[in-house]
Amino acid sequence: MAIGTYELWLDHWNGTRLAYLDSMLSLEYTRVLHGVGVMNLTMPSSFDTSLLQDDYKIEVWRALPGIPKRLENVYMIRGWRKWTDPVGVDKTLITGVDGNDILKRRFCLAQNSGEYSGSYDYSRKTGYAGNMLKQYMRDTLLTPYVTGNTGRATAWAFAYRAIVPYFTIQGDANDGASFAEQKACETIFDIANGICDRSTGRGSPLYWYVYPVSGAMYQLRTYAPLMGQDLSSQIVISPDFAMGQATHERDATDEFTMVYVRGKIISNMGRCFGISWNAARWATNPFCYRELFVDLGDAELAECRERAAEEVPSADNLPQEYLSCSLYEMEALRYQREWDLGDKVGLNYQGLQDNVIIKVIQIQVGETEKVSVVIKREQPLEVEIG
Repeated sequence: MAIGTYELWLDHWNGTRLAYLDSMLSLEYTRVLHGVGVMNLTMPSSFDTSLLQDDYKIEVWRALPGIPKRLENVYMIRGWRKWTDPVGVDKTLITGVDGNDILKRRFCLAQNSGEYSGSYDYSRKTGYAGNMLKQYMRDTLLTPYVTGNTGRATAWAFAYRAIVPYFTIQGDANDGASFAEQKACETIFDIANGICDRSTGRGSPLYWYVYPVSGAMYQLRTYAPLMGQDLSSQIVISPDFAMGQATHERDATDEFTMVYVRGKIISNMGRCFGISWNAARWATNPFCYRELFVDLGDAELAECRERAAEEVPSADNLPQEYLSCSLYEMEALRYQREWDLGDKVGLNYQGLQDNVIIKVIQIQVGETEKVSVVIKREQPLEVEIG
């Protein structure tokens, strides 16, 4: 089976190409939905490390026979080291992260009172999930804050000017479920995942990804109801077809059965609370009780109750059944040709049948190429909300 053809470029942080990397010894990289993709590039010891700087970039291009090359990802360099392998060969390892990492490095600092954003409260938004997610990104990444604190204003203004030429946000598409959200003092990475999880839990699947437009430019995009294609009727992974390392397990480690959601101050009566619980689990035994606390800032009582009722059946808070497996490449099932990140495929394992989204792809390139996917099927249990 022919392996993919790779083309790698070392770029300045502004996207200017500095060197064509045609002497790589090996390459490993991941592409991830709702997570940070990483890269490990091994070069010979002759590689000139004086070319490397923190935040410089590596463009990774890939092509298959008969398929034009495409930009897989652009990784920002986070470190490098020289080392000697067990047989005495000197090598240089370059590590990096993809554009999704940008969201992990920025906080939505708006307070519920609007302290950091003048008269407008950046922390509270209402509308379609995709629109709200993007607005949090615009407020945090692309809006120059103005405050009475000169040092803070200067720092935020610099961050705004620095990122704007190299990061854009896709236009609103009215995608996802519609609800109210209040986020403050969280990374915009966690905000994006939280909003997508809420929308998906309401029956409107939503996904985000920082797309590498070029060596210079990233763009935050949302996708509904899929990032890729629904291939579940065409591709069914099973032990007889491309499935490896399958594991079926149950895990109740992260279960919560009691939810408290705190909202606004009500006169001298303290804060309002929404409370819900998993009545079905409570009926089984006295040891399943576990509390979850959510702070919604200045939210009204009705919103607190609605959020509490949502959290109880959330997949993140229930005992889970997992079916994990690897998807092996074969000539009839090639990455970038038959399937890709964000596609939905079918699973069939020992009587369990389901459809799953491909969220993590790992590629290893040396003398050969290995493309692997860890697929996780999550089946939340039924709940009775109290």
